[in-house]
Amino acid sequence: MHLRVVDGCQTNVHHQANLISYVVDEHLAFDVGAIGLMPLAEQKKLDTIFLSHSHADHIATLPLLIDNVYAPGPDCITLYANQSTIDALREHVFNDRIWPNVFQLATPDSPFVKFKPLGHGDSILIAGKRVTAFDVNHTIPTLGFVVQDHQGGVAVVADTAPCDAIWEFLSTIENLKAVFLEISFPNSMQWLADVAKHLTPRDFVRETEKLKRPMAWYITHLKLEHAEAIAAEVAELGLKNFQFAMGGECYQF
Repeated sequence: MHLRVVDGCQTNVHHQANLISYVVDEHLAFDVGAIGLMPLAEQKKLDTIFLSHSHADHIATLPLLIDNVYAPGPDCITLYANQSTIDALREHVFNDRIWPNVFQLATPDSPFVKFKPLGHGDSILIAGKRVTAFDVNHTIPTLGFVVQDHQGGVAVVADTAPCDAIWEFLSTIENLKAVFLEISFPNSMQWLADVAKHLTPRDFVRETEKLKRPMAWYITHLKLEHAEAIAAEVAELGLKNFQFAMGGECYQF
């Protein structure tokens, strides 16, 4: 499988910008932070999207995407998310104040988007890929995802604080090859990471040690203001089998 990191503004630093999405084999995506900024031809290839949660950096371009790819007819993008995320989008985004209510505008024969609820442990089979959701530890209900095919699996953990349950769950995925895991703040801002339920480099190391088998690690979600400080702290750790997930890069698993 090919996993491409999509961000809002590619930079020359060791990270993505704050608007983050992941596209797998062109038709499947995780989060919509930057998807609506891709070339239109690439947006139109997408048919299924999984949303981790409703925070703005993960849904920012969803209204644009829906508007960009809509065409009259029965075909539309299917969005899988937990019920909390679906409710938040209905109430706070597609409400005729922030964005037109696409649910009311739709007809049975011509929907704008289809929302389908998904919870911990639920698994969806799509075009040879199996996507399984799992709960993480964030300030609102949030899902991580494992995407698998016959060659292996990749976990996109999404925003999280330290959480033993994540690694207990991922330890059951026998063909797991790689994990995309966040570091949002430097160690000097541990207090903020704790309150906002994100990870620091110190937390990151402790979390990776909980998955007790060799793994490729990809660091994501660095806050722009603190990216250089985080990169320096990570370098001091001397970690093996890790790299920063770069915006625009395509990784093969």
